[in-house]
Amino acid sequence: MDYLQKLFFIWQREGPISLLSRILDKAIESVKTKLILIRYIIDFNYTNKKHPEQLISNQFLWNSFFESNKLDKNSRHKLRKYTILIIDFYVPMYDRESGSCRIFNIVKILIDLGHNIIFLPDDGQAREPYTSELESLNVEVLYRTSQKYNLKKQLKSKLSLIDIAWVCRPEIYKKYANLLRLNPDIKLAYDTVDLHFVRLKRQWELFSNHNKFLQKTWQYTQALEVNLAQSSDITIVVTEVEQNILKSLSVNNTWIVPNVHQPYLKSVNTFAERDSLLFIGSYNHPPNVDAVIWLCQEIMPLVWKYNPEIRLILLGNNPSSRIKALADDRVTVPGYIKDVESYFLNSRVFVAPLRFGAGMKGKIGQSLSYSLPIVTTSIGAEGMGLTDGFDVMIADEVQTFSQCILALYNDSYIWNFISKNANETISKYSPKAVQSQLSNMINSLF
Repeated sequence: MDYLQKLFFIWQREGPISLLSRILDKAIESVKTKLILIRYIIDFNYTNKKHPEQLISNQFLWNSFFESNKLDKNSRHKLRKYTILIIDFYVPMYDRESGSCRIFNIVKILIDLGHNIIFLPDDGQAREPYTSELESLNVEVLYRTSQKYNLKKQLKSKLSLIDIAWVCRPEIYKKYANLLRLNPDIKLAYDTVDLHFVRLKRQWELFSNHNKFLQKTWQYTQALEVNLAQSSDITIVVTEVEQNILKSLSVNNTWIVPNVHQPYLKSVNTFAERDSLLFIGSYNHPPNVDAVIWLCQEIMPLVWKYNPEIRLILLGNNPSSRIKALADDRVTVPGYIKDVESYFLNSRVFVAPLRFGAGMKGKIGQSLSYSLPIVTTSIGAEGMGLTDGFDVMIADEVQTFSQCILALYNDSYIWNFISKNANETISKYSPKAVQSQLSNMINSLF
């Protein structure tokens, strides 16, 4: 009876068609057992008066059963909705950092594809307004309360319902993988977010290859990430660059799920209606801290030498005292601002002088979505298919970076050319484009 109760719970949550697909996919050997289970669903349909819109006909169920042998596995799975568990550090604070924005958009796309989502924030906190926003999308959020303090106990109670566990970041995957494997039917997806060892190795190379601690850190992280990727059913990366890096390390079960950006469809301000330079980024992230310090201390003095009137705005979450100290009469550090649209619509040039990092940079996609011309580095442009002088300007040296800023800031022809092409480039990362990639990835698991 326990097995029947489990199936009945799945029927309530996902619907009868999904439940029937589960029964068929499990390939229960006993035809008699199949008939009993399907009969059970039909009988309950006749007696259920609370949700008549969910009822399906006796004839359809029996036809589905007897026709099942004519359907290949992939065809049957297309009828299914899956329950997908997503685990990350915290609920997606989409307006504060790129990684959270990406996973929040992925949640919405998965819901649009018809899947059920359970979200587990590893910190256990029901951060607001983000938790309520997830719940308004019918996402079940597991978090600590005075009555339910143990997160792992909550997760264990859901294991029988989960089809796919999408676990973000290496330390989180390492923490939960063994628990999730208690249900051998769960498919494990390891989302790197970015390859952490690549970022750490680049940091080590930039500052000092004599730093033994940093060297050991990136080497340990590389070994960990490769091991986790090889042990998962699939590994998710955000760029083709990182997919190729993993392939070179004998990890072949990879799928690309990039950042998601919705192009801004309204009219934007003209070149003449704009001024100032703009940067945005979470200052919890070391590459962003390094970028703005390098920008203010080395690049901007060369820019101001030719145009001392240009202002710089450093948007972003959690600016430290070191970042706040950069503020003066030409540099503004507003801190966290929930709605930054006006800044992207009124600034003339976006600057992202990132000297180390990995993955796809959310700030670059965000700027492209507003058709705001960008000056960035090779690291900043990585993985987005951008072309220097066409939809972005790329410079890795102080002198060249400052010259690119001045060219875009002063020349309306160059500005309009880059702006137009940026708008076209970002369409590759629209929700519709990424939805197709997600659908194909999920179908590949079954």
